[in-house]
Amino acid sequence: MAGMMIKSHIVDDLYFEIPESLSKIYTQFEPLSTKVVCKHLKVGDTFLDIGANFGYFALLAAHKVGPTGQVIAVEASPEVLPQLRKNLQACAHAEVIHAAVGKEKGTTAFFLTEDFVNSGVSQSPFLKPARKISVAMDTIDNLLAARGSGNDTVQFIKCDVQGDEMAVLEGARQSISKAERLNMIIEWAPAWMSKAGFEPKEFPAFLKSLGFTSLTVVDDYLQKNMPIEEMEEEFRKDTTGRRFCNVLAQK
Repeated sequence: MAGMMIKSHIVDDLYFEIPESLSKIYTQFEPLSTKVVCKHLKVGDTFLDIGANFGYFALLAAHKVGPTGQVIAVEASPEVLPQLRKNLQACAHAEVIHAAVGKEKGTTAFFLTEDFVNSGVSQSPFLKPARKISVAMDTIDNLLAARGSGNDTVQFIKCDVQGDEMAVLEGARQSISKAERLNMIIEWAPAWMSKAGFEPKEFPAFLKSLGFTSLTVVDDYLQKNMPIEEMEEEFRKDTTGRRFCNVLAQK
Protein backbone atom coordinates (compact mmCIF):
# COMPACT_ATOMS: atom_id res chain seq x y z
CA MET A 1 0.00 0.00 0.00
CA ALA A 2 1.45 3.34 -1.08
CA GLY A 3 1.83 6.20 1.38
CA MET A 4 2.89 6.53 4.97
CA MET A 5 1.33 4.30 7.61
CA ILE A 6 0.70 5.55 11.14
CA LYS A 7 -0.41 4.03 14.43
CA SER A 8 -3.95 4.90 15.51
CA HIS A 9 -5.40 4.38 18.98
CA ILE A 10 -8.34 2.03 19.58
CA VAL A 11 -8.73 1.56 23.36
CA ASP A 12 -6.40 1.25 26.34
CA ASP A 13 -2.95 0.33 24.99
CA LEU A 14 -4.38 -1.10 21.75
CA TYR A 15 -3.26 0.42 18.44
CA PHE A 16 -3.44 -0.50 14.75
CA GLU A 17 -1.79 0.81 11.60
CA ILE A 18 -3.67 2.81 8.97
CA PRO A 19 -2.75 5.10 6.06
CA GLU A 20 -1.88 8.60 7.25
CA SER A 21 -4.66 9.94 5.01
CA LEU A 22 -7.22 8.32 7.33
CA SER A 23 -5.86 9.74 10.58
CA LYS A 24 -8.73 12.22 10.97
CA ILE A 25 -11.40 9.56 10.37
CA TYR A 26 -9.91 7.22 12.95
CA THR A 27 -9.36 9.83 15.66
CA GLN A 28 -11.88 8.75 18.32
CA PHE A 29 -13.55 6.55 15.72
CA GLU A 30 -17.22 5.70 16.39
CA PRO A 31 -16.92 6.06 20.18
CA LEU A 32 -20.46 4.92 21.02
CA SER A 33 -20.26 1.89 18.74
CA THR A 34 -16.91 1.04 20.31
CA LYS A 35 -18.55 1.11 23.75
CA VAL A 36 -21.35 -1.16 22.51
CA VAL A 37 -18.87 -3.77 21.30
CA CYS A 38 -16.94 -3.60 24.57
CA LYS A 39 -20.14 -3.87 26.63
CA HIS A 40 -21.71 -6.85 24.89
CA LEU A 41 -18.70 -8.99 23.93
CA LYS A 42 -17.75 -11.66 26.45
CA VAL A 43 -14.58 -13.66 26.90
CA GLY A 44 -14.79 -16.74 24.69
CA ASP A 45 -17.29 -15.25 22.22
CA THR A 46 -17.09 -15.53 18.44
CA PHE A 47 -17.06 -12.15 16.67
CA LEU A 48 -17.77 -11.89 12.95
CA ASP A 49 -16.63 -8.67 11.24
CA ILE A 50 -18.17 -8.20 7.79
CA GLY A 51 -16.38 -5.38 6.00
CA ALA A 52 -13.43 -5.42 8.37
CA ASN A 53 -11.44 -2.76 6.47
CA PHE A 54 -8.18 -2.15 8.37
CA GLY A 55 -9.40 -4.11 11.39
CA TYR A 56 -10.46 -1.53 13.98
CA PHE A 57 -13.38 -3.56 15.32
CA ALA A 58 -11.74 -6.93 14.62
CA LEU A 59 -8.71 -6.02 16.71
CA LEU A 60 -10.91 -4.55 19.43
CA ALA A 61 -12.92 -7.77 19.50
CA ALA A 62 -9.80 -9.95 19.58
CA HIS A 63 -8.69 -7.95 22.62
CA LYS A 64 -12.07 -8.45 24.34
CA VAL A 65 -12.84 -12.13 23.61
CA GLY A 66 -9.36 -13.29 24.52
CA PRO A 67 -7.54 -16.41 23.30
CA THR A 68 -10.52 -18.67 24.09
CA GLY A 69 -12.68 -16.66 21.69
CA GLN A 70 -12.63 -16.33 17.92
CA VAL A 71 -12.58 -13.38 15.52
CA ILE A 72 -13.42 -13.81 11.84
CA ALA A 73 -12.58 -10.71 9.81
CA VAL A 74 -13.96 -10.67 6.26
CA GLU A 75 -12.78 -8.07 3.76
CA ALA A 76 -13.23 -7.88 -0.02
CA SER A 77 -10.74 -5.16 -0.95
CA PRO A 78 -7.37 -6.56 -2.08
CA GLU A 79 -5.87 -3.12 -1.42
CA VAL A 80 -6.80 -3.20 2.27
CA LEU A 81 -6.32 -6.92 2.91
CA PRO A 82 -2.52 -7.00 3.44
CA GLN A 83 -2.68 -4.32 6.14
CA LEU A 84 -5.67 -6.02 7.76
CA ARG A 85 -3.66 -9.24 7.98
CA LYS A 86 -0.70 -7.33 9.42
CA ASN A 87 -2.84 -5.63 12.05
CA LEU A 88 -4.22 -8.99 13.20
CA GLN A 89 -1.09 -11.11 12.81
CA ALA A 90 -0.34 -11.14 16.54
CA CYS A 91 -3.81 -12.53 17.31
CA ALA A 92 -3.69 -16.31 16.97
CA HIS A 93 -7.46 -16.46 17.55
CA ALA A 94 -8.23 -14.14 14.61
CA GLU A 95 -8.84 -15.34 11.05
CA VAL A 96 -8.89 -13.14 7.94
CA ILE A 97 -11.02 -14.14 4.95
CA HIS A 98 -10.74 -12.43 1.57
CA ALA A 99 -14.28 -12.25 0.18
CA ALA A 100 -17.33 -10.12 -0.30
CA VAL A 101 -20.39 -11.26 1.65
CA GLY A 102 -23.93 -11.40 0.29
CA LYS A 103 -27.02 -13.55 -0.06
CA GLU A 104 -25.41 -16.26 -2.21
CA LYS A 105 -22.07 -17.83 -3.10
CA GLY A 106 -20.40 -16.80 -6.36
CA THR A 107 -18.49 -13.83 -7.71
CA THR A 108 -19.43 -10.18 -7.75
CA ALA A 109 -18.28 -6.83 -9.04
CA PHE A 110 -16.51 -4.74 -6.41
CA PHE A 111 -15.90 -1.01 -6.70
CA LEU A 112 -12.69 0.32 -5.18
CA THR A 113 -12.51 3.92 -4.00
CA GLU A 114 -9.34 5.93 -3.49
CA ASP A 115 -10.12 6.63 0.18
CA PHE A 116 -10.07 2.87 1.06
CA VAL A 117 -13.15 3.15 3.32
CA ASN A 118 -16.01 3.50 0.82
CA SER A 119 -15.30 0.53 -1.46
CA GLY A 120 -18.17 -1.89 -1.93
CA VAL A 121 -20.26 -4.24 -4.03
CA SER A 122 -22.42 -1.25 -4.98
CA GLN A 123 -21.03 2.07 -6.18
CA SER A 124 -20.90 4.88 -3.65
CA PRO A 125 -23.64 7.51 -4.20
CA PHE A 126 -21.04 10.22 -3.63
CA LEU A 127 -17.67 8.92 -4.87
CA LYS A 128 -16.63 7.68 -8.27
CA PRO A 129 -14.84 4.34 -8.06
CA ALA A 130 -11.15 4.33 -8.90
CA ARG A 131 -11.64 0.96 -10.57
CA LYS A 132 -13.94 -2.05 -10.77
CA ILE A 133 -12.76 -5.57 -10.02
CA SER A 134 -14.30 -9.02 -9.54
CA VAL A 135 -14.11 -10.78 -6.17
CA ALA A 136 -15.37 -14.01 -4.64
CA MET A 137 -18.61 -13.77 -2.68
CA ASP A 138 -19.89 -16.03 0.07
CA THR A 139 -22.60 -16.01 2.73
CA ILE A 140 -22.39 -15.78 6.50
CA ASP A 141 -24.21 -19.13 6.71
CA ASN A 142 -21.54 -20.78 4.54
CA LEU A 143 -18.63 -19.13 6.34
CA LEU A 144 -19.84 -20.31 9.74
CA ALA A 145 -20.92 -23.79 8.57
CA ALA A 146 -17.43 -24.35 7.15
CA ARG A 147 -16.04 -24.12 10.68
CA GLY A 148 -17.73 -27.41 11.62
CA SER A 149 -20.13 -28.48 14.31
CA GLY A 150 -19.48 -26.82 17.64
CA ASN A 151 -17.69 -23.86 16.08
CA ASP A 152 -20.45 -22.65 13.77
CA THR A 153 -22.28 -20.23 16.06
CA VAL A 154 -21.65 -16.52 16.54
CA GLN A 155 -22.41 -14.17 19.42
CA PHE A 156 -21.60 -10.81 17.82
CA ILE A 157 -21.75 -9.57 14.22
CA LYS A 158 -20.49 -6.22 13.00
CA CYS A 159 -21.57 -5.36 9.45
CA ASP A 160 -20.60 -2.29 7.43
CA VAL A 161 -20.72 -2.91 3.69
CA GLN A 162 -21.71 0.41 2.14
CA GLY A 163 -25.40 -0.22 1.54
CA ASP A 164 -25.59 -3.97 0.96
CA GLU A 165 -26.33 -4.87 4.57
CA MET A 166 -29.73 -6.37 3.79
CA ALA A 167 -28.22 -8.71 1.19
CA VAL A 168 -25.62 -9.83 3.73
CA LEU A 169 -28.34 -10.68 6.25
CA GLU A 170 -30.36 -12.60 3.64
CA GLY A 171 -27.39 -14.95 3.54
CA ALA A 172 -27.28 -15.22 7.33
CA ARG A 173 -30.80 -16.39 8.12
CA GLN A 174 -29.76 -19.84 9.38
CA SER A 175 -26.98 -18.45 11.55
CA ILE A 176 -29.21 -15.78 13.07
CA SER A 177 -31.97 -18.31 13.76
CA LYS A 178 -29.50 -20.73 15.34
CA ALA A 179 -27.93 -18.19 17.69
CA GLU A 180 -29.27 -18.25 21.23
CA ARG A 181 -27.57 -14.96 22.10
CA LEU A 182 -26.69 -12.54 19.33
CA ASN A 183 -25.74 -8.88 19.27
CA MET A 184 -25.19 -7.10 15.98
CA ILE A 185 -23.96 -3.61 15.19
CA ILE A 186 -24.91 -2.79 11.61
CA GLU A 187 -24.86 0.35 9.50
CA TRP A 188 -28.11 2.05 8.41
CA ALA A 189 -27.23 4.44 5.59
CA PRO A 190 -30.25 5.40 3.44
CA ALA A 191 -28.39 6.92 0.47
CA TRP A 192 -26.06 3.95 0.22
CA MET A 193 -28.88 1.42 0.63
CA SER A 194 -30.95 3.15 -2.04
CA LYS A 195 -27.98 3.11 -4.42
CA ALA A 196 -27.63 -0.64 -3.76
CA GLY A 197 -31.29 -1.20 -4.68
CA PHE A 198 -32.82 -1.54 -1.22
CA GLU A 199 -35.55 0.45 0.55
CA PRO A 200 -33.97 2.01 3.67
CA LYS A 201 -37.33 2.57 5.37
CA GLU A 202 -37.87 -1.19 5.45
CA PHE A 203 -34.62 -1.86 7.32
CA PRO A 204 -35.99 -1.88 10.91
CA ALA A 205 -38.89 -4.16 10.00
CA PHE A 206 -36.49 -6.41 8.09
CA LEU A 207 -34.28 -6.77 11.17
CA LYS A 208 -37.28 -7.71 13.29
CA SER A 209 -38.40 -10.27 10.71
CA LEU A 210 -35.05 -12.02 11.20
CA GLY A 211 -35.76 -12.50 14.89
CA PHE A 212 -34.12 -9.47 16.46
CA THR A 213 -36.37 -8.30 19.29
CA SER A 214 -34.53 -5.14 20.35
CA LEU A 215 -33.33 -2.36 18.03
CA THR A 216 -31.44 0.70 19.30
CA VAL A 217 -29.86 3.39 17.14
CA VAL A 218 -26.22 4.06 18.01
CA ASP A 219 -25.58 7.48 16.50
CA ASP A 220 -21.90 8.37 16.65
CA TYR A 221 -22.61 11.68 14.88
CA LEU A 222 -24.85 13.10 17.63
CA GLN A 223 -23.08 10.88 20.17
CA LYS A 224 -26.29 9.46 21.58
CA ASN A 225 -28.37 6.32 21.53
CA MET A 226 -31.98 6.73 20.43
CA PRO A 227 -35.10 4.83 19.37
CA ILE A 228 -35.58 3.92 15.71
CA GLU A 229 -38.40 6.49 15.38
CA GLU A 230 -36.14 9.34 16.48
CA MET A 231 -33.52 8.39 13.90
CA GLU A 232 -36.17 8.20 11.20
CA GLU A 233 -36.95 11.84 12.00
CA GLU A 234 -33.24 12.67 11.75
CA PHE A 235 -33.18 11.13 8.29
CA ARG A 236 -36.23 13.16 7.25
CA LYS A 237 -34.55 16.39 8.39
CA ASP A 238 -31.29 15.61 6.60
CA THR A 239 -30.80 17.76 3.50
CA THR A 240 -27.39 16.37 2.52
CA GLY A 241 -28.37 12.74 1.95
CA ARG A 242 -25.19 11.70 3.74
CA ARG A 243 -26.62 10.93 7.17
CA PHE A 244 -26.11 7.43 8.54
CA CYS A 245 -25.92 5.62 11.85
CA ASN A 246 -25.40 2.20 13.35
CA VAL A 247 -28.14 0.00 14.78
CA LEU A 248 -27.64 -2.36 17.69
CA ALA A 249 -29.88 -5.36 16.97
CA GLN A 250 -30.27 -7.96 19.71
CA LYS A 251 -31.96 -11.33 20.20
